[in-house]
Amino acid sequence: MPLPRIQRGEIWLVDLGYLGKVRPAVVVSVPFLDHERTLCIIVPHTTTRIGTRFEIDIKHPSPQGRGV
Repeated sequence: MPLPRIQRGEIWLVDLGYLGKVRPAVVVSVPFLDHERTLCIIVPHTTTRIGTRFEIDIKHPSPQGRGV
């Protein structure tokens, strides 16, 4: 089964494992070529802000037509 083409800027649902949960994540890595290893860098998304300097707002269309 071929891997799906993952593109920078796409939002995927990701299972973050034992201590995390399934949440949306934005892809920040560049697309890989067929002869390269698959390495996908993501940033998990949350709606809970705690006010650190590492947080940024990302606007994207939601299924209801509102930015999240």
